[in-house]
Amino acid sequence: YRKLNHAVGNLQRQIERIEQSEGPTLNALHSMKLSDLPKSSPQQEEAFNMLYKLQVLTQSLHDTLRDIQDIDEALEILAEENELYKIVLVETVIKKREITELSREIDYSTRQISRIKHEALTMFAVLFLGIIALE
Repeated sequence: YRKLNHAVGNLQRQIERIEQSEGPTLNALHSMKLSDLPKSSPQQEEAFNMLYKLQVLTQSLHDTLRDIQDIDEALEILAEENELYKIVLVETVIKKREITELSREIDYSTRQISRIKHEALTMFAVLFLGIIALE
């Protein structure tokens, strides 16, 4: 989850870099008549490369944001089942907190937190992978 959020920032910076690059502007690229350019000209190749990179980065950003949204929705479904499932997963998996630290904070034993984490991870896997996760 943290890596997905980090990837979003990286993708946004790369898209911004392309949009602000010294090459042909995006508006110029969109309005460019390819028939006016000589075949295989450096300008045409640069335009195609820039548009392709922008398309790939934009699609990756969209896919990553969708994955984050899917995780958030799964966490909310878990919270409906048991609020502790969400709390334990967010704190121990996403935020990487120690079970002992969390157990002191929410006044549960480490064994209870470990059991809750196992149940929550199993339910989370089922939400993403379906019945295959139970095998």
